Amino acid sequence: MLSKARLADLPDVPSAAESGYPTLAATTWTGLFAPAATDAAIVNKLNGALNEGLKSPALKAALGKVGNVPLGGPPDALARMLVSEHERWAPIVKALNLKAD
Repeated sequence: MLSKARLADLPDVPSAAESGYPTLAATTWTGLFAPAATDAAIVNKLNGALNEGLKSPALKAALGKVGNVPLGGPPDALARMLVSEHERWAPIVKALNLKAD
C-alpha cells in the first residue's frame, strides 16, 4: 500500500510508512478534463455536478471497494495536482530515459 495512510476499506493492510518506508508514497488518480477552450461556466457546472455525485454514499462505497478515495474539489485543485505530479516524476523519467511509445 503506497498511500500515506491505510485505506478505510483495507484496514488490515499497512501503509508504506507503517512498513518502515516513510517517504514512499504514490497513488493513482483520475480526473475529468475538458478541452482548453471550454467556457468557464460549463467547466464550473460540470465540476459542481461531479462534486455533488461524489457525495453519494453508494458511489463512495463502490469506489472504496477498488481502493479509490473520491476527493472532488475545484478545477484549479486538479491543475495544481498535475503540476505537482509532473514536478515529482519528471526527474525520475528523465534519469531513466523513459519514453512514451
